[in-house]
Amino acid sequence: MCFVKKIFVYFFRFWLFFLSASASYAQTPSSTFTELEEITVSGATTKSENATFSIPNVNISQQNTSNLGALLNDELGVGSTSFGNNASRPVLRGMSGNRVPILQNSMGTGDLSSLSNDHAVSVDPVFLQKIQIFRGSDALRFGSGSNAGLITIDNNRIAESSISNPYSEFQTQYNFQDKGYLTGLLTEGSVGRWSLHFDGIKKSSDDYVRPDGLTQNYSSAQLSDLGFGATYHADQSYTGISYGEYRNDYGIPSVEGSYIDLIQKRLDLVHVIRHPVAGISQLDLKYAYTNYQHTEQSIDHVPQTYFTNIVNQLRLEAFHEPIADWSGSFGIQLSTGRLGAIDLTGVGATAAIIPKTQSNNLAIFLVENTSVASIDIKTGLRFERVSQNPDNDIPYADTPLFSNLTTYNSPLRTSVQTHLYSASSSAFWNYLEGYQTGVTLQMTQRAPAVDELFSYGNHDATASYDIGNSALTKESAYQIEWGWKKTKGLWRGQLNLYQNKTKDYIYGQYLNAVDVSSNYPIRQFTQANASLTGFESELLFNPQGSGFSARVFSDGVRGTFEDASNLPLQPAMRLGGHIGFNQGLWSSKLSLIHGLGQTRLATFETYPTPSYNKLDIRLARRFNLGSVDGNLYLMANNLLNDTIRYSTTVETIRMNAPSAGRNLMLGLSLFY
Repeated sequence: MCFVKKIFVYFFRFWLFFLSASASYAQTPSSTFTELEEITVSGATTKSENATFSIPNVNISQQNTSNLGALLNDELGVGSTSFGNNASRPVLRGMSGNRVPILQNSMGTGDLSSLSNDHAVSVDPVFLQKIQIFRGSDALRFGSGSNAGLITIDNNRIAESSISNPYSEFQTQYNFQDKGYLTGLLTEGSVGRWSLHFDGIKKSSDDYVRPDGLTQNYSSAQLSDLGFGATYHADQSYTGISYGEYRNDYGIPSVEGSYIDLIQKRLDLVHVIRHPVAGISQLDLKYAYTNYQHTEQSIDHVPQTYFTNIVNQLRLEAFHEPIADWSGSFGIQLSTGRLGAIDLTGVGATAAIIPKTQSNNLAIFLVENTSVASIDIKTGLRFERVSQNPDNDIPYADTPLFSNLTTYNSPLRTSVQTHLYSASSSAFWNYLEGYQTGVTLQMTQRAPAVDELFSYGNHDATASYDIGNSALTKESAYQIEWGWKKTKGLWRGQLNLYQNKTKDYIYGQYLNAVDVSSNYPIRQFTQANASLTGFESELLFNPQGSGFSARVFSDGVRGTFEDASNLPLQPAMRLGGHIGFNQGLWSSKLSLIHGLGQTRLATFETYPTPSYNKLDIRLARRFNLGSVDGNLYLMANNLLNDTIRYSTTVETIRMNAPSAGRNLMLGLSLFY
């Protein structure tokens, strides 16, 4: 603990030094604002083209923005946990939770969505400026254990460049099925050398209607997401601060039903200097503080469980000038967090479900890239030290009674320290203009999560009694991937084939016993070797031009343990596509996705998921009212009113709460 505190003190001293250095750059005799010259940073690996997948701006008239999982669900190789309409996290190549980190402005979101699928991601996607998925070497800049991919989202609350023209955006939307409405405002502009930003979202919805005509109880939601930022731009640097507050009070449509009342407050500080010293083209210093809490409540809103997570993160990254044709970055990351969950249902006392655990992370990384003739080469290294220290302030619940009369002891509250080593390398051959093929090799390691180590108690979302295992060791994943891309011309496409072998894969093993009090089966965390093999293919016609456009895609993955049994919650193979038309003021898109049935079940799963057909349509018309541009749009989802149950959703939810039936949304966007 002392070591980490010292590191934070040293880095804040560095921060003050960088601030003073940038202030010296800013001292100019002119008192009027001069538009800053655009500076290209050589060696920086922050460009969108390094991402496996990128959405430069969320298009609310074409995409489902109810949550991040729903937004990305139709993308290649991406599914979602689909925990009702309100909590849905992306699933990448059959992996989810702690194996798919989500970052906001290059720093962890600080929420607990990776802990359980019923916990919402603490970011609303409506006003996001950029969403990217990184794999391979580029992912090692941000985290370990992310072979399937790492998701970064940016909201521009801290502006990287001066905002030359004021901009405002208003969004409103109404869903005729669940009476859901959305209202949002974004505005940003500059005052002198300051760039200012504000965004706010308000959402509300009633219970949705299922394809069978029944109302899905406990599926309503009330959400707000507010944020502002201010950035000062000097000649060779910028300094920014932002604050955000996310609130979400939503239902969990399990058989018993429950509600979650969630709030997160977040503070970000950024200082960037261009060319601070010889050989360094850019230096980024970032800090994020998040204070997260949520209360899980019964159907009559009586508190049952209370979760907290307070996180401090610090990141320093330097982009160097080319050295012998190699460009890249290196840096250090630090984070401290305190996570805990307590049971509020005991008489006269509380009990720990997850004891308050202090986690300290220290990581260093190096990512480099070069080109030799027509071959692009990337390589990356990352080392991370993770320590997890549970306290003994609040005891676990009294020894529960299990149906087989066996005593399953609570996990030992012992400190766990893990050293993680990760590496990646890729080579892609540009054999013709716009054509590329290559191979990526990577090895990543992941430390056990706090809940996997120390949980002990009922978990209503999965309808299980979870027992952690403090003896768990780190996961080690080895992956090889071959890819082909065509990135130019009227026809474009890609094909990816990959295989992942994971040693000591951590999962919850269901035992032949139940907790007598809740009747939940016992789920104990353990490890086994596992493999995932999959493919992704996509063909695009005229993806950026006017007139007709089209897309055809397919993806699939199979995950198994070494005894040939199946990994849980694996996505089904999909076939799909869309046709679109964009001409003048009108745009439209008709999409169809066919999901095959999933019969490859884990040993504890009972019900196969049937196949489904998801047919959606989008129709929009742009207009202009003086200095205001507008977009009026209509969205119809699940036009076939098919019963859709995703195999990536835990069985207690997917069997009780299929996706919403046919629904119609009307929306209006105004831009000034």
